[in-house]
Amino acid sequence: DEMWQILASGKDVIQDFPADRFSGKGKSPYQYGAIPGVSEFDPLFFEISPREAESMDPRQRLLLQESWKALEDAGYGSAQIQKSKIGMFVGVEEGDYRLLLKEKSSITSNHNAVLSARLAYFLNLSGPNMAINTACSSGLVAVHQACQSIRQQECDTALAAGVNLLLTPQMFQGMSEAGMLSEDGKCFAFDKRANGMVPAEAVAVVVLKRLSQAKADKDPIYAVIKGSGINYDGKTNGITAPSGASQTKLLKSVYDQYQINPEDLEYIVTHGTGTKLGDPIEVNALYDAFKDYTKKQGYCALTSTKTNFGHALAASGLVSLISLVQAFRHETIPASLHFQEENEYIHWSGSPFYVNKESKAWPEKEEKRRLGGVSAFGMSGTNVHMVLESYPENRIGVQKPSPCYLLAFSAKTQESLQEKCKEMIVCLEKEKAKSLAEISFTLLEGRQHFAHRCAVVVQDKEDGIYVLQQMGSKEKLPNLFKGAVARDFTGQKAIEEYGQELLAQSFSQ
Repeated sequence: DEMWQILASGKDVIQDFPADRFSGKGKSPYQYGAIPGVSEFDPLFFEISPREAESMDPRQRLLLQESWKALEDAGYGSAQIQKSKIGMFVGVEEGDYRLLLKEKSSITSNHNAVLSARLAYFLNLSGPNMAINTACSSGLVAVHQACQSIRQQECDTALAAGVNLLLTPQMFQGMSEAGMLSEDGKCFAFDKRANGMVPAEAVAVVVLKRLSQAKADKDPIYAVIKGSGINYDGKTNGITAPSGASQTKLLKSVYDQYQINPEDLEYIVTHGTGTKLGDPIEVNALYDAFKDYTKKQGYCALTSTKTNFGHALAASGLVSLISLVQAFRHETIPASLHFQEENEYIHWSGSPFYVNKESKAWPEKEEKRRLGGVSAFGMSGTNVHMVLESYPENRIGVQKPSPCYLLAFSAKTQESLQEKCKEMIVCLEKEKAKSLAEISFTLLEGRQHFAHRCAVVVQDKEDGIYVLQQMGSKEKLPNLFKGAVARDFTGQKAIEEYGQELLAQSFSQ
């Protein structure tokens, strides 16, 4: 939720490009949006040797970690992964890590195709697997292609991802020479001061599934993709110049194909790069599309996440999509920053649109669910637009009172196991923590299980916090069980029956 806190509080997290990545003398002249933990990785967890991990593009490492987290968030344990046909779709541009390597690396360490294949190989996934490069629209195109693959029954679950890192000043130098960078280090989307973009890093992953199947499987559902589409600009004033006509055609094709009334769209997370050319073309294309459906004025909010985080290039569309999902969940439209005076080339008068300058409430309505849109336009000329619908919070399983709950933890090392227990303490201390029945169900069914294990039987959250806090003590507690699995064996009928009894008490499906 750190991303949402930044959006909700209206923060601009752009910072100076770090000196240890800048080869020149003195302070770096560039600004960017950074993500933490780029150099952090546990190679042995993913069965990768430390030496190979050093030569691996950090984008591969981060994508492995975040994809694993996404599957856990979706409640996918070993059983769910084994019985599912899972596809992997990754939006990615060319990386620059190979420029930093003193020794030659293997092709598997820095090839984009392998970047998308790493997780599929590790988890033995069997669905489609592809790396997609359409420049800035890559991540959102990956989501669209994943949806199409699910519709075609090529897979029943898909991970769609986008990743971008800025490890050397090379890209900044090229963009600066082309006049693409903001001189102020800020993104002035829709503003008269718009003077260029601010590059950024990001890694984003979402798990997609057919709605009917997700409901049947009692999966956590955050939002529904009502429809999406892609097209290409064709011949414009230049191969990198956007086409307003193509963007308008795309928007209308999505609304018509999926029977979406633009009058119901209350919020659009735009591509919004803060450029003098791109912003007017995008907003005017929206106006040209909407005017064929509605005469309403000033009802649809526009924002750009690039004013907070910068332009994450291949991952930027997914950053926008996740921000829209978060807006649904928190019932709030965040502010678009650095907007003071309207860009004079944008047709604002009489249009359905306004720039949301301050965070505002966006509550769910009883009569119908909220609709929001998201767009991404690639420098390559490939455009993508999709419409999402809010989904009411769904609870896992049936909430029945129980005399006790089983909380089971496991990890590949004892240190990681202790960290998991500490994280659970923090989780239980939160005011809006999930019920113990939901937590128990997720730990048992929605997580993979490893050799180092710990289980506690508790009556309530306070009991759970106390028992987990005693993990490191020498005190023997009757409701705390821990140890390492030496080998699997069968024949212990009494143990099986006792385990089933605890399961039945912990949750009910």
